Amino acid sequence: MDDPHCDERMLLRTVRRFGLVNRAVSGWGTIYRSRLRPYLRARANDPRERPTRILDVGCGGGDVSLTLARRARADGFAVQVCGIDPDPWCLSI
Repeated sequence: MDDPHCDERMLLRTVRRFGLVNRAVSGWGTIYRSRLRPYLRARANDPRERPTRILDVGCGGGDVSLTLARRARADGFAVQVCGIDPDPWCLSI
């Protein structure tokens, strides 16, 4: 992935699979429930703190960013999620 001369088609196929891999092994659901949801709940009680901003550094294809945003919004929290990645190919997906 870090090779500037890598095959673009193969890279995009790989990045598109990040969502599947992350769902299988990353544990973001547990992290959201145990860490992020309580934090968002505490901030929701202070109207000066809304919306909460979440920054996903190294977001790849954005699957974790989107998942966290969906979960937070489904729980009624106002969030703004921003994903950044040094690889411009990841951001084009």
